[in-house]
Amino acid sequence: MLIKKISVKLKSVIYLLLLLILGLISISCSSVLYIGIPDTYKGYYISTEAINQGDYLHFRVFNGGFSMWFGDPSEQDAYGLDMIRPDYIIGNGYAFSFDTHNISGTISFVESRAIVTFIKNTEPLFSVYEVTCVMYKQ
Repeated sequence: MLIKKISVKLKSVIYLLLLLILGLISISCSSVLYIGIPDTYKGYYISTEAINQGDYLHFRVFNGGFSMWFGDPSEQDAYGLDMIRPDYIIGNGYAFSFDTHNISGTISFVESRAIVTFIKNTEPLFSVYEVTCVMYKQ
């Protein structure tokens, strides 16, 4: 009878330890997802080369969202693309994806640069693949 009690207690301790280990593994393997872009990346960015009919890709990160437009390197006025609100953006700290009915893509931040890929889903249709942009104004 004493051996059965010890056996039952030992089994319950082993099960509890296994549950604890599984819980710790599941917590440590998950990553935090952010909605919107943190203020760490706030500022104006411009592509390092012309993309669309000689224009450069500009984008400005602010208030968790961003706006994108095409223009010459000296322009800072937005035209051509929509503002992407924070609730359309999800990411893990440095890489973010966004999707609206007009445009979808990704932005990855590396130091003071950003790598942008996107597809515009409305007329005129076009896509941009891995354009490097540098921050030129905070």
